[in-house]
Amino acid sequence: MENNQSIYSAMCIYDHLTVVMKRYNFHLNNMNYGKEHITQLLQNKNQSTSTFNLNNQNICSTKYIINKLFE
Repeated sequence: MENNQSIYSAMCIYDHLTVVMKRYNFHLNNMNYGKEHITQLLQNKNQSTSTFNLNNQNICSTKYIINKLFE
């Protein structure tokens, strides 16, 4: 009987960890998609300016994107 409870507990932990990993991957994928989308928007905005090459290097950094979001 005790052996069955141990197996049941291990399966419950495995199921919970699987759910946590799925949620983590879902949010990570959405964050990466959002970062790429913001980068594209900023690049499109800066193509019309004369400082495009300088800004293009800064756009790819996460710090730059976060600063732009909170301006």
